[in-house]
Amino acid sequence: MGLDLGVFEIRAHAPHERVLARRQMPGAQWFPGTRLNYAGRLLGRDEDRDRTAVVARSQTRPPIELTFGELREQVPRARAGLESANASGRERLGAAKFGN
Repeated sequence: MGLDLGVFEIRAHAPHERVLARRQMPGAQWFPGTRLNYAGRLLGRDEDRDRTAVVARSQTRPPIELTFGELREQVPRARAGLESANASGRERLGAAKFGN
């Protein structure tokens, strides 16, 4: 249980200490102590399991469409690949969402 940012459906994995720690602008500090799991957010909610999560088109490969459920099933393989490449957990990975 943690902060539920309501309309945005964002769930925090560690509770916040207070809402606004520092008012100074620029540099206001909101929800100090809160931890968000961006990767977990990309995997959708349980009720999204059968919804389309990824639509990929390529000039060299057939089209790919994955549901959130299928994407979740691929996470352990991706993790194993990163671990075999000696990823330390300090690396940052990027993601983008285009369209709906």
